[in-house]
Amino acid sequence: MGYLVCNKCGGTYELQEGESPDDFENCECGGKLNYVEDIKPTPDSVSDKISLKCPKCGHENLAHVKFCGSCGKNLVKEKKGLKSLFKTLNFNIILIGSTLTILALILSKVLFFDIVTGQEPVTDSEHSLYALIYFIILMMGSFIPGTLKKLDYKIAALHGGIIMIFPAIFFWISVLGGFYDELSNYVSSSLEGISLNLIFILAIGILVIVYTIVGSFGTIIGTFLNKKLNLSEKNLWIKSENYINKITVEQWKFAYLSFLITIILLSIMIFI
Repeated sequence: MGYLVCNKCGGTYELQEGESPDDFENCECGGKLNYVEDIKPTPDSVSDKISLKCPKCGHENLAHVKFCGSCGKNLVKEKKGLKSLFKTLNFNIILIGSTLTILALILSKVLFFDIVTGQEPVTDSEHSLYALIYFIILMMGSFIPGTLKKLDYKIAALHGGIIMIFPAIFFWISVLGGFYDELSNYVSSSLEGISLNLIFILAIGILVIVYTIVGSFGTIIGTFLNKKLNLSEKNLWIKSENYINKITVEQWKFAYLSFLITIILLSIMIFI
């Protein structure tokens, strides 16, 4: 039948009956797949005879491979910590999602924010409907990036939370800052002995938690649809991913930091 060998991670996949090399675009790790008739062991690859069983699908892999040749699961056990966590982050997804989230926040604020916050009189049913639409629009910022790659659900939730957390913090600081005087008068008259700054921080914290959950949920839904509908194999998604992959990780990091600094400066300008 022949084999497909990844030039990046070294993973191998034995073609099954009826399968062709043309049926496969790339390895799960993103590497190029090369077709070979047979895999011949070399003196330097004695350890390759030792099989490594995938804990997810049970496929037998060579000992040196990093990804399963059948399902693509990462077979390398990394030490837990900030460094390994940092390696799991996909900055192109985070930046795209954060940008979409900001656009969604602006759009939802223009359309529904005054209604959701109770500044415009509506019935309870209308208020609930607008609140639902508000969060659906907001969730799109994390949902769309979730459809771009087949991520593990835990990793997808992590990305969704990060996508939402920073825009949410600065957005709500700017919003609540506009009501600072009203909050100050309310606290001084109704909640004596309670620090306004403490209430402000607690409100921001609760809202950030809510928005982070919404973001994680949106990315998980996007990842679920990606896996069920094989969106990563569609021409549009492949072209989009190839275009995105041309940008280096360092460029994505620089763009994301620039994005955060811009949001911080805009938030500060609101108070000036």
